[in-house]
Amino acid sequence: MTTTFVDVSSFQGNTQAYFEGLKKHGITNAIVKATEGTGYTNNGSQFGNAIKAFGTVGLYHFLHGNPVAEANFFIKTIESWGAEKDTLVVVDVEAPDIQGGNVTELTNQWINTVYNAGYHNIMVYASESWFNSVLSINKLAHRPKIWVAKYSSAKPSVARYDAWQFTDNYKGLKVDASYNYNDIFAAPDEPKYWSDGKLFELKTNLHVFKSLDLSKENRRRVYLGKWTRIYGEPVKNGSVYTLKTAIGYISANKAYVQKIEYK
Repeated sequence: MTTTFVDVSSFQGNTQAYFEGLKKHGITNAIVKATEGTGYTNNGSQFGNAIKAFGTVGLYHFLHGNPVAEANFFIKTIESWGAEKDTLVVVDVEAPDIQGGNVTELTNQWINTVYNAGYHNIMVYASESWFNSVLSINKLAHRPKIWVAKYSSAKPSVARYDAWQFTDNYKGLKVDASYNYNDIFAAPDEPKYWSDGKLFELKTNLHVFKSLDLSKENRRRVYLGKWTRIYGEPVKNGSVYTLKTAIGYISANKAYVQKIEYK
């Protein structure tokens, strides 16, 4: 079911009554600005009062050119506000001062920092034109949710998206509004990995990699087909596990491989 949410900053109201009023106009959730750069912090009461009205609320950071420091600043801020680890966290990618750089890489540095801090419910916001020019959806780390801005009656034309910001003046209330297509506020299911076992069977086709870095650049020119059985040793790879086999490394994700018990 498609719902409608708003995103707010210090330009909008911050009282519970303000958000209750938005609910009467069909708004079901809000995403609240938390930080910008490494020096600006919004009023935490806006987040708290939005929660009182909606129950589930996201938080966003406006990115400039120092993504790791900015992500740590964002994390420190929202933790001081009492945000849970499953909170939807958003990076707003639109500042002119980053357009000349590698925007995808800068965004990934922010994503990886919050992900490693335990915030895995991540979304990236940008305009349709940025997603189609300087920000590559398919190269974003941890496959974040995508929130695209396009003030038009015509739907966005990007690789994929989960939310669409369609207006900056919803019903004349001077607030941005967006359609939520894929339940963006719900925390994603965390992948599970095999940490033990010797014999495994593939549930799907899988690429084989040269090293623990399971990136496209490290793929071998071979892959294993569905139902293939292979001996492997689960090895720790950051916060997850990867299977070390005689021909290279494959994912130990339980969604892709199953352990075979044998005597």
